[in-house]
Amino acid sequence: MTLNQLKYFCETCRCHSITAAANQLFVTQPAISLAIRELEAEFGITLFTRFNNRLTLTEDGALFYKKADYVLQYCKDMQFELNGSRIQQNPIHVGIPPVLSSFFFPGLIDAYRSKYPDALVSLEEYGSVRACDLVLEDKLDLALVNMEMYNIDQLNSHVLIHDQLVFCVSPEHPLANHTSIKAADLEATDVYAGISGSGNISCFVNGKLGGHVSGSGSVAYKGNPQTIDFPRKKLRKLN
Repeated sequence: MTLNQLKYFCETCRCHSITAAANQLFVTQPAISLAIRELEAEFGITLFTRFNNRLTLTEDGALFYKKADYVLQYCKDMQFELNGSRIQQNPIHVGIPPVLSSFFFPGLIDAYRSKYPDALVSLEEYGSVRACDLVLEDKLDLALVNMEMYNIDQLNSHVLIHDQLVFCVSPEHPLANHTSIKAADLEATDVYAGISGSGNISCFVNGKLGGHVSGSGSVAYKGNPQTIDFPRKKLRKLN
């Protein structure tokens, strides 16, 4: 049992809705649903019944709410007293891929701190997939990620920047003199994908697909490669 779980439960009680509670607390609905399931499993009770899309406390739930509300208020009062009337500030936990943390995040955090100089920010480096999962698990407050993540539709998201992909080849490559290329230009090209860290690569290949991964990165591909020399656990075929 955690204070966050109690907070999510009590807000759901007041709102009679997980959706409304999530909006009030600025968290995702799955995070609140998970907290309630974990509390029910820990104490072996059912906290809510559902009728016409409205949550109603069970008898055990009503007793639990009374105790949980008391615990939260007690902790709030204790925090206020021990900090000499100053409410202790918890840091904002931000997940971000290593590449973004080196060139994109510094300017963003400087602008944020200039507006909120007393705010505490904890930067934690994760790949986009893992960062999204941790937000859903309520272990991160927010994440800066690639919008192409498979679970992005489960999150409250906002586009900060549109980036452009650049195709890089050696001066001797047949496509070196092209100002632009199409996917069809790459159909017969072999692909070697080398990833260190949390990078994710998507490619189209009908020749040989090879490479290596050291870290949490992965490769997604379209086409029908003739041969594959790549760790299967890190490989995903796109429809």
